Amino acid sequence: SSDLIIAVMPFENQGLSTEEASGLQNYLSGSLSSAKVATVVERGQVNKIMEELVYQDTFINDNQAIAIGRSLRASQVCTGTIQVSGNHITITIKRIDIESQEILSSAQTSGLLIDFDALQRQVSQDFIARF
Repeated sequence: SSDLIIAVMPFENQGLSTEEASGLQNYLSGSLSSAKVATVVERGQVNKIMEELVYQDTFINDNQAIAIGRSLRASQVCTGTIQVSGNHITITIKRIDIESQEILSSAQTSGLLIDFDALQRQVSQDFIARF
């Protein structure tokens, strides 16, 4: 239901350019909004809270993500990891409930780096299907 408020956090990024990594976050945020499964906290608001809590935009752990989500009055946070090894990439996305701090669902995909666009679509669709 769309009274659910979710904040998409910067993904832990190992090996992708910063632009591509934030492109994935933006793509996921857009997909979540279009699917109307949740109200997505605006990226600028997430960044603002992160600056106030002096987290750098590199990587935040799940506890920090929960703290940021709480400050944003979100009910859930979405965290993710991107791992590149050679010409392979693995993308993992998970959804954490702020109250219970439980992982509610996750999605993962891996494949060739050259197929990044298709992989980000795939993992976003899988993730949304598990709401």
